[in-house]
Amino acid sequence: MPLIMVVDDSSTVRAIAQSFLERHQYQVLTAEDGLDALEKLKTEKPDLILLDIDMPRMNGLEFAEVLSYTEDLKRIPTIICTSRLLENNKQKALDLGVKAFIEKPFEEMTLINTIKGVLEEQ
Repeated sequence: MPLIMVVDDSSTVRAIAQSFLERHQYQVLTAEDGLDALEKLKTEKPDLILLDIDMPRMNGLEFAEVLSYTEDLKRIPTIICTSRLLENNKQKALDLGVKAFIEKPFEEMTLINTIKGVLEEQ
């Protein structure tokens, strides 16, 4: 059963994503922001990361940048999930290796199908 890390500062978004993912037989690990996620990545290695951009302490692009130059983490595919995707943010995310984008609020099957597609590419 694949492990998905959900990194979002909204507890509501984390809970909704976790509910959708568990309903489709995924294990879920959550983090409140990039720093919390990096701490959890010391002991857990998810199969995919679902990542918000706008977060306190360490935002999604800063987190993706750390992933991109960390040898044991850069292989983990990342999907950006955000309500505000500016074109310059999208290009920077692609340059950092982000595999896909989902706009919030997301629908269950959009989330699941995007995750399945990215995991199948691996």
